[in-house]
Amino acid sequence: MSTDPSRDLEAVDMVQALEDFDGNHASVSGLLRDFLGDRRACSGRLLGLEEAATRRVVAALHDVANTLDAGWCRQAALAVRSREEGLRRADAAVPLGLLAEVQAIVEQAFDGVEAVVQQHCPRCLLA
Repeated sequence: MSTDPSRDLEAVDMVQALEDFDGNHASVSGLLRDFLGDRRACSGRLLGLEEAATRRVVAALHDVANTLDAGWCRQAALAVRSREEGLRRADAAVPLGLLAEVQAIVEQAFDGVEAVVQQHCPRCLLA
């Protein structure tokens, strides 16, 4: 498992997104717009968990990974899920820096969605 979140991330899986919606760019764009609106809530799930029970952190990581997956941020979701699974298996205290690492993954994922939207949807309502 990499400690550098940028190594875990790739661009939004637009191929999958378009497949999921039969090539309908407008639908994908609308869902990406909705996804971008969840940025604050997704990041907020990680706040105040430094002293939380491992079970609560695992649940938050699971929720964050699901949110990233919904925005076709597959690699970011997998990166968070790998940390979730590692924490679940260890059943120990949350390692120092884990939440900051996951927060960095979340930020990069949302930044990646914004970049994809700006690059691929310049004429749509998202730009």
